[in-house]
Amino acid sequence: MTLSNKSIFFLLILLSIFCFSILFFFDRFTLLLLNLSPDRSFSPLTILRLKLFFLSLGIAGLILFLFFSVLKTSFKKVVGRLVNLKHFLLLFLAIAFILRLSCVFFLDWGTFPDFEWYENRAYTLSSGGGYEEEGYPTARFPPGYPFFLASIYKIFGHHIIYAKIANVFLSVLICFFSYKIAKRKEFNYIPKITVIILSFFPSQIFFTSLLGSEILFSFLFLTVFYLLIIQIKENKGFFLPIFIGLFLGLATLTRGVTLFFPLVIFFFFFNLKKKGFIKIFFIILFAMFLILLPWIFRNKQKLGYFTPSTNIGVNLWKGNNPQSAGNGICPDKSEFKNIPPDPKIQVETDRLCFNLAIDFIKNNHFKFLKLGIRKQINLFATDMFPLENKLESLGEKLKWNKYVILVVFSQTYYILIFLLFISGVFLYFKKRKNKIFSLLLYTVVYWMAIHFLFFGMDRFHFPIVPILTIFGAFALNFYLFEEKKDAFNY
Repeated sequence: MTLSNKSIFFLLILLSIFCFSILFFFDRFTLLLLNLSPDRSFSPLTILRLKLFFLSLGIAGLILFLFFSVLKTSFKKVVGRLVNLKHFLLLFLAIAFILRLSCVFFLDWGTFPDFEWYENRAYTLSSGGGYEEEGYPTARFPPGYPFFLASIYKIFGHHIIYAKIANVFLSVLICFFSYKIAKRKEFNYIPKITVIILSFFPSQIFFTSLLGSEILFSFLFLTVFYLLIIQIKENKGFFLPIFIGLFLGLATLTRGVTLFFPLVIFFFFFNLKKKGFIKIFFIILFAMFLILLPWIFRNKQKLGYFTPSTNIGVNLWKGNNPQSAGNGICPDKSEFKNIPPDPKIQVETDRLCFNLAIDFIKNNHFKFLKLGIRKQINLFATDMFPLENKLESLGEKLKWNKYVILVVFSQTYYILIFLLFISGVFLYFKKRKNKIFSLLLYTVVYWMAIHFLFFGMDRFHFPIVPILTIFGAFALNFYLFEEKKDAFNY
């Protein structure tokens, strides 16, 4: 064991002791954290989430210490046998399918406002109506997922079980595309470790039982990545970039977070310095807006406003106002808490909120930066959604039941992978750079920038979990199998 390894193990033990100590002196610790709260108070759910976070972080530090010191050899043998199994990919995709299907039939997370909204719009569409809210045309949320749900209901009838089963298939495809994105060299363990991690990733499993846009969006977004990799590797000319743009447009119609993602593609192509990249980029951009323009023109016709959404200004304001906690929750006493569905009011409110948010940012630089840090914590610190819906009735006390156990397991699993991701990023900078890993890292930075500007919630990191996992798999592969020479040469 080298001195650096000893230092790492010492830090892991120190981390665990620190986290467990916080749980013993939690009341004093929360007094220090109250300065971060806009109203200098925490809700019972927030206090419980903090307890679960530090408990999970302490367990994760202890597990990493054991795995990479006492149990490293045994763990290496287990992983080595798994990745060398016959029909490995088919086996783990089948495991992923069974776990996700079991979640659909045996776990119920209750209702969530956004998901109810999607479901109501989908029902209206499948019944022959328009994209409406209480009889008014709307653009409050992008239409991709409601139209996807409506198409399922149109074919199979209005039964949410079919939508959830569709989530299962899409989630398995996410595992498959993650494998293909990570696979760049034969017999390399990184893509196989990626699939193993994603197959058992708790939140990736839990989301299949929710009628939310995350799984469909993640599938579309990873498809863009896979097609980009093929374009870079094989230089397929101008036909493939059209499909890249089309899928990127569909992803943006599902979740607006990728509206400015072409900037990442341009920056990536520019750094590659490949001949003809300007043409390829503009083909992608043209195809993307070919998908978006009908929706934007529809909004001009129905709402009188060229826009992909009437929620952009509202979301910007939610993350940038004097009462903001950086989590997108609108203050209870705010006039913008329940915006009527009337299109004129939606448009005017969106513009007003946009201007208020810009004024806040201009006049409160330090608070904006402070909020930005908190938004990143909101985005990455926890992975409790949708489990936290079952915690609200527990109050502040850590009362053990099956959902609390699931939260601890899910949060610990996520923290382990996130710590490996951070380690993988350090290895990326230490080792020779790889263009595919560069694209993945640019995407994480883009994700952080978008949510630094708007707001962060733990479920918003769901689409980039495969990216975190690929970096984590690289770190795990390096520490277990020590592929030092050609770690990125694939």
